[in-house]
Amino acid sequence: MAFTRPLTIWALLMVLLGLLSGVAQALKFDLVAAMPGTRRCVAQYITDKQMVVGTVLAADGDNQKVDIEVFDQSVHSNKYWHKLNIQGEQKFAFTAHDDAEVHFCFTNTLDAGSAVRGAEKKRTITLHIDTGAEAADLTEEIKNKKLKPVEIELRRLEAILNEVSTEMDELRVREMAMRDVNESTNSRVKWFNTFTLIILIGSGLYQIAYLRRYFQAKKLI
Repeated sequence: MAFTRPLTIWALLMVLLGLLSGVAQALKFDLVAAMPGTRRCVAQYITDKQMVVGTVLAADGDNQKVDIEVFDQSVHSNKYWHKLNIQGEQKFAFTAHDDAEVHFCFTNTLDAGSAVRGAEKKRTITLHIDTGAEAADLTEEIKNKKLKPVEIELRRLEAILNEVSTEMDELRVREMAMRDVNESTNSRVKWFNTFTLIILIGSGLYQIAYLRRYFQAKKLI
């Protein structure tokens, strides 16, 4: 029984490290070359003022030119990065300006005169993206405090949890705002229905009185 608590702590640490390692997975795909270029985009929702860092690795390929463009779908159409004919590994970093989907678009263009019938040319693209707390640079903190690997991952996990907590608080505020809007809308609809019902009842009574006077004037009743 004396080993239960240490084993539980280490099991928890292993689970947390497993979660962190799962976050670091990269997206890998083949991009076929064509004339004009073949375009493929990857989208990820990024919140305002959130930091984004990542790497792009384009495998070697003869007579092929791979371009990358990073932009969002907000009303401002922010453009964050654009690079032509990328070779090898390229690193990028930027801070989002709006709450929107950020698109990472790749175009593979085949050089003129290099097309070979029956042969398909392509290049393998590897894209790795970290956002928010995952993108935090702990290099200086590691040097100053001489942290162990487990402590580094725990610091990173703490930052991620703080970010999640902040997002939950923002969602709670939005939920309260939406609830206030719904209650206000329901109140207005209720009063509108009441006003409509009063008008219908008044109109019905007026028509009854009018028809009664009409029939009395015609001596039908």
